[in-house]
Amino acid sequence: MKIPIKLNRTYWPKVINSYLPSADSPMVLLNHEVDSEEFSKAISVFKFGTTFKTTKKRRYPITISEIVSIKYPSPPIILDIGASDGITSLDLMQAINFSKFYVTDLNIEISYKTQAGKTYFYNDNTCILIYLVRP
Repeated sequence: MKIPIKLNRTYWPKVINSYLPSADSPMVLLNHEVDSEEFSKAISVFKFGTTFKTTKKRRYPITISEIVSIKYPSPPIILDIGASDGITSLDLMQAINFSKFYVTDLNIEISYKTQAGKTYFYNDNTCILIYLVRP
């Protein structure tokens, strides 16, 4: 069995990160004042089954521009299925006048617990990531 281990990009020098598997720290998610771009980078660390939540702000500028250009008879109701971290939904919410906006994703929430220098992240009751704090 292979154990997927990645270095923390915020701790190791760039030269090491360019040669060895590395990822952004998920610990910024525990900060309630994290900005949207840091949030998306941290969310991209998680893997749900075979899917990583990889996204970023302003990912679909042409699509959003086209949606905004449509002449709606009244503000639309929008359903975003598979929203990942919701950053693209937020981009659209800021660009369009809508009456209701539903943001959904199969893995919309995770939980965590910290114990003995490790932080465990869970999807339902399944541990999906263990973050080790350096000694």
